[in-house]
Amino acid sequence: MKYAPKKTAITLFVFTLIFFGASCLKKQNLEVENLGSPVPPEQIAAALSDGFGVINYSDIKVNEQSSIVLSQTIQDGATQVLEQQDVTIQAVNNNSATLELNVLANTLKYSGGNTTQSTRIWNKVFTKYSGYAFSMNQNADQNAQTNAATDAEEPMYMFQVIQNLALGSCYDDGNYPETCHNLVTSEIDYKVPPGAAHQHACLDIYNCFIKAKKIEFDLIRKYDLESDGKPKRIHYTLILTQQTPFLSKVLRYCTRSLYDIPGVPQKILADLCYNVNNYSFGQ
Repeated sequence: MKYAPKKTAITLFVFTLIFFGASCLKKQNLEVENLGSPVPPEQIAAALSDGFGVINYSDIKVNEQSSIVLSQTIQDGATQVLEQQDVTIQAVNNNSATLELNVLANTLKYSGGNTTQSTRIWNKVFTKYSGYAFSMNQNADQNAQTNAATDAEEPMYMFQVIQNLALGSCYDDGNYPETCHNLVTSEIDYKVPPGAAHQHACLDIYNCFIKAKKIEFDLIRKYDLESDGKPKRIHYTLILTQQTPFLSKVLRYCTRSLYDIPGVPQKILADLCYNVNNYSFGQ
């Protein structure tokens, strides 16, 4: 199942890059074309499932809270925070046909030294297909350029990212052929945000760790050609755990890709990352 992602512009420091000249644009390993053999989509799905655990929507609890920060990094430079999303679950209705979430969402957006804040209650209905809850208005953007919502203020639900990657990626057929390569997985100790550490019975909130799985792979979109005729390449980095609330099991979701910018002679490397900033278990 494929979804057409809604794209929004990445805030790039284009004029700064032009001012310093092309010599500042470093050659990146994303331009290396020897990717090796494709990884079967089932192997990607298995790695994601192993990290996230069973997708059980009944694990979403009232008063569960999740705070996610969206940031960008241009050409391996300084990281810029773009947005913070804080979500509190107020009600859950999970049945065989739909998953309905009533959430209170507080969003902070940072741009040009200014901060704008919005607070809103959302009644979000996900329709289930083969037992999985999907939103036709929100999609994980595998091109790393959007929070993928019909309304730009709508919360990002990270379990959708895992579902879309696991169920709809790396299939080299149909109208959207793509292949995945260079799958690397590792077990890590993830440092818990200090504000959430007390929920894990840690004596030192600044040195509190939980078990997590780090997953990396490259995705080649054969249907999405760049200006040079090459297919779009995206490098994914995810950190998943089974020791946090459901909405915060995706501790980190990062995409790295090269982009064509008008007026800039070389492609620009950009990373976009969603990182869990804080969380709390519901009841």
